[in-house]
Amino acid sequence: VTMHSLEAISAGAASAAAAAASATTAGTFATNAASSAAAAAATAAGLAASVAAKVDKGSVAVSAKDYGVVGNAVADDAPALQSALTGGNVDLYIPAGQYRIRSTLRVYASTTITMHPNAVILNDSITAEYAFTNGEVGNATFATGYAGAGNITIRGGAIDNGPRRTAGLSTEAIGFAHAENILIENVRFLNNRASHFIELNSIRHGVVRGCTFYDMDSAGFGDRECINIDSATSGGFPGFGAYDDTPCDDILIANNTFDSAQAGV
Repeated sequence: VTMHSLEAISAGAASAAAAAASATTAGTFATNAASSAAAAAATAAGLAASVAAKVDKGSVAVSAKDYGVVGNAVADDAPALQSALTGGNVDLYIPAGQYRIRSTLRVYASTTITMHPNAVILNDSITAEYAFTNGEVGNATFATGYAGAGNITIRGGAIDNGPRRTAGLSTEAIGFAHAENILIENVRFLNNRASHFIELNSIRHGVVRGCTFYDMDSAGFGDRECINIDSATSGGFPGFGAYDDTPCDDILIANNTFDSAQAGV
């Protein structure tokens, strides 16, 4: 065997070894990536299940019709809906219809709101930009940390900010702060202006999944996220305090659709 042949054989062996090592490394990376993805999916599923288990236990099941809502897109249904929500510990069902609200609805602890797929909340609030919030608007010392009204679910139906937007006002469908265990799922969010569809501020264990967000008008304020995750400051969330810099923790955003918006999250 000539020296040239030995060199060729040696080079070939080295090349094969390198290829094998590369394949092994690639396989390891692929395995690790798959393992990480599976672990992340399991963690997300666990968080969603945990939050759902904690929030789905309102003790009294009622229908909005029991409180005199009209649902004709003209009458102000805020007083009736607020009567159903005040005090919390309630499972509120909102049947099909268009419910104009002229004031922000306050959601109390341990509340589940389930809307019929054809139920629409028309945000025409003159008290604040929010359709729903979980605190006392304007109270700078309402709650600290995660000690506010939590264990809340809002699912199904639609929240349409069109009335306030048409009037040239800022809009926000849901503004929640200082709470644990917030679940928002399968809601259609429509026609926002100058703010976010959802503000999760100082929330621990929060899930937004299966929702659709359509048509965000930033109104010259730059890019606006459909879902904003923020800490408790007066600039970040002026709705209510305390402004103690409490951050969000353990938040899952999954399987949502964003259309005609500057940014999703």
